[in-house]
Amino acid sequence: MAHHDVFECVINVSEGQDEPILRQFERSAGSSFRHRHSDPWHNRSVFTLINSADELLLDVQWMLRNVIDALDLEFHDGVHPRFGVVDVVPFVA
Repeated sequence: MAHHDVFECVINVSEGQDEPILRQFERSAGSSFRHRHSDPWHNRSVFTLINSADELLLDVQWMLRNVIDALDLEFHDGVHPRFGVVDVVPFVA
């Protein structure tokens, strides 16, 4: 059996209130999606994705495309500072 390193990516998204769109983002993360924490007051969500490097990179790219296409900061309201619809995408080994 081949050994595959597992990596984690914790994506911060400027949306924490619209459940249908948040579920869409979960689905767009594919098999890497593990958990989502949403804060309606801050209007932000943190998505945890875990997978092998190749699968994780594909799922992160697909999810980011979906988020960028779906959200517009012109209509965003929340107390948390933000740089964009996605502003934190750390990878952890």
